[in-house]
Amino acid sequence: MRRNIFEILSKDFNIAYEIKTIWQLFRYDVEIMIPDNALFETYQSINILSFVDAYIFKYWKSRNRCISPLDMMNRLGINERNTMNIDRFSNEAIIVLEFIENMIKQCDIAMKNFRFDSSDNYKILKENITTFLDHFGYEKYYFEDQEQVIIIEKNSAAISAAEISEPEIAKKIIQYNHYTLKGDIEAKKEILITLSNEVEPQRKELEKVNKSFSDDLFFMFNNMNLRHNNKEPSNKYYKSFIATMDNNALESWYDETYQMILLAKLLLDNVARMARIKILKKNILGIQNESEVDN
Repeated sequence: MRRNIFEILSKDFNIAYEIKTIWQLFRYDVEIMIPDNALFETYQSINILSFVDAYIFKYWKSRNRCISPLDMMNRLGINERNTMNIDRFSNEAIIVLEFIENMIKQCDIAMKNFRFDSSDNYKILKENITTFLDHFGYEKYYFEDQEQVIIIEKNSAAISAAEISEPEIAKKIIQYNHYTLKGDIEAKKEILITLSNEVEPQRKELEKVNKSFSDDLFFMFNNMNLRHNNKEPSNKYYKSFIATMDNNALESWYDETYQMILLAKLLLDNVARMARIKILKKNILGIQNESEVDN
């Protein structure tokens, strides 16, 4: 059966071609318009890298030791030849796209604060990156405190949990979904330990919400080689089943534990919400006796 042109465009996704298109837009086809005079009558145009380098890079919190966008590219191993050879969804692709997204974010900030404009291709560049990430179930996330854009696997629960957490905890929640952590048991373990320690003080409150769930969650913390060494035979917390579990299975259970932590945070957040709703109901219904609110 013949496919129309729109079906062909939506189904035939060529990674190498899409990356090349994004790179072409980023390096050559997008122009940032800078006014030549105070009256904004005429403009000069420069590319994204030159614009970020000239106007904002040195003020960027997350430039680390890099002295320019090109220096950052060199440190990350990003160059045109390598980028043109990307033909699969890989860590190399994520690095290139994260770098571009951070340059775009810096442009957005500068254009918001000053009267700069951009060519139409700027919007197209953003849309093409979003479409590319959507195709693989990924999205970008911005840490405002550190001025960092990272690319993560889509997880609405993670985003919701991060939004109600302190910045450092939010960062851990989001980082767990980063592409580079797939298969990295130790990195995931470190994040889960940090998150478990953050949930610990709220254990009694979680038990009030759902004791069975709370018991299961803390069982995972204590018996999956996270907070205790469950693999060393000489350790009092030794569990033979965990000691013989292969890394793929262990990572899968770590991912399940992560999802449980997200749910725990959302359940705990809902306690305060329900208390506010109870007060709202009391005020709306004009009820004096609190016991009547739940009826």
